[in-house]
Amino acid sequence: VDFKQVEAEGRWPRRKASSLRVLLSEDLRSESRPESSQSRWRCLKRRKAMKGYSSIDTLDSPALLDEGMKPEGLTTYGSFAAFAVTLNAIVGTGCFALPYAFQSGGLGLATFLLVFASGLSLVSMIFTLEAMARAEGAEEGAGSVVVIGTMHRLTSRKHDFAKIARQFGGRRLEAVTQLCLQCYGLGTLCAYASVFGSTVASLVSSEGDCDPSSDASCFRSYQVSVLLFGVLVVALSLVDLGDQAVFQNVLSVYRLVALVIMIVTAGVGVVVGEEAAVVAERARRIGVAKWRNVGFVIGPTFLALAVHYNVPDLLQPLADKSKAGVVTFGAQIVAASLYLCLGVVGALAFDDVRPLATLNWRNYGADDPTVFKTVVIRYLILLAPVVNVVSAYPLVGRTVAANGLQTLSFFRRRSGDHRPPPSSSRGRAVVVARLVATVPPIFVAATLTHLATVFAVAGLFGLLLSLTVPAALQFASIAYCLRHKRPGDDDLAATKTPFTFKRLVPPSKALAALFLAFSLLVTAVATVSLFLSD
Repeated sequence: VDFKQVEAEGRWPRRKASSLRVLLSEDLRSESRPESSQSRWRCLKRRKAMKGYSSIDTLDSPALLDEGMKPEGLTTYGSFAAFAVTLNAIVGTGCFALPYAFQSGGLGLATFLLVFASGLSLVSMIFTLEAMARAEGAEEGAGSVVVIGTMHRLTSRKHDFAKIARQFGGRRLEAVTQLCLQCYGLGTLCAYASVFGSTVASLVSSEGDCDPSSDASCFRSYQVSVLLFGVLVVALSLVDLGDQAVFQNVLSVYRLVALVIMIVTAGVGVVVGEEAAVVAERARRIGVAKWRNVGFVIGPTFLALAVHYNVPDLLQPLADKSKAGVVTFGAQIVAASLYLCLGVVGALAFDDVRPLATLNWRNYGADDPTVFKTVVIRYLILLAPVVNVVSAYPLVGRTVAANGLQTLSFFRRRSGDHRPPPSSSRGRAVVVARLVATVPPIFVAATLTHLATVFAVAGLFGLLLSLTVPAALQFASIAYCLRHKRPGDDDLAATKTPFTFKRLVPPSKALAALFLAFSLLVTAVATVSLFLSD
């Protein structure tokens, strides 16, 4: 590239424009000549970075900047902060259902399914990262008739699931993706309301153990708790929540601390507090595998692992996008390890595990209530899901409402109305959408008393969103790149990304289609199992 010619003419040569657009920021492309020392320094730095290249390969030159693509006001963070935020996004309320899932499905079957689901989740994460990278490459090369594999990478521009689906699969894939997002969001909201009602009903019960599905008085307390919860969170969903970064960070630490304390106290109870014969009897009673209850294992497992739809938001502030794979894979592996420990020791520590495992700590330290330490541990664990759902319900409700407006916009476009969805947080349409998204789950949760079923159904939607949708996006993005590949390039050259593992998970339409079919089969098996379970 002749930089003197670029500076003199104020534009890139036409043959190079499509390739270089991906690596140069908007400010440099719009300038005809650097006018400040800082601009000259940036220009010289780019010249040095590109010295010796006859063509630009962004896979080998990750230092090329994307300053012009960064949204205004975006604050970046490092790899460790991104890992912590991703881990917090994974570890949610769903993990508190895992001990009951292990006791219901058997220790061997539940362990196998958790490890297997974690492996599938990692493969699906590769699909997600690759689809995001191809979406960026396709958008950068929109002015060219070909797609070059070296253009596929992550930048500070966000490509969420709905946008990727619309870009590669058109309106139909966008509609299916939005439907999965809506179903998962509504199922999660029902689970949040049930968790709050079950916890509060148990805390206020004088008997110490409260089961809404079998006790009439407990059921009334459960319904009142759910309705009061609805009044609180619906009101929060209608107002601007402002910047909650500090509060969310505190909540992240609190949730992880509660999870670790649960694992430690349950483990100590199994190893030290109980006789070996008692633990062995519990393990024998639980058994190795209960295939009729496999639905109660698959649902909570995928609900606890679901994070893929959040990845575009989580990775947008990441300063070094080349670390995206390490961040997401590491967070998933750590979360799965914590889940395995919680499931095994939680199932063995109690004779009868509650669907919401934190309720088993209702009588923790009851033999010696004067010990301050045991009281703190008890309420620290009991209140963890309550604090989590009060914070998360308005955020998820607003997301469901926004997706609903996007879906409405989709049907408007089909009818010829191309008006964009409302963006104002005070608009009448936004308020109605948030009410429609947040109110019905409250009434649904008030009628459902079996929390395990709620977790299982919400987990099925999480399975679709974590496995099925990323596989569909992978298939559509590969097909798009192959249709627009440069003459003479092989399939790998047109579809590769910085996150391609060509030996383990090659970018293949056949593999994506097989993964998609398998995820639908797992969903069908889990659904049938829910109707046949004990």
